[in-house]
Amino acid sequence: HLKDSEDTKYKKSVFDLCNELARQTTRNELGMELKAKNISFNVIDEEEWERRLNQLFMDK
Repeated sequence: HLKDSEDTKYKKSVFDLCNELARQTTRNELGMELKAKNISFNVIDEEEWERRLNQLFMDK
């Protein structure tokens, strides 16, 4: 399955880098006008996406 494929591992590593760089950069520096203070990037497994999406809305 795709969960542990090399492609998925690569995409997770790219998103890990994006998250690290996002912590070091302000939204203004990126030219973004967002209400959210924190931005995160995730690769979500196929069987998890619905639960994770619902969790995002419940956390607000």
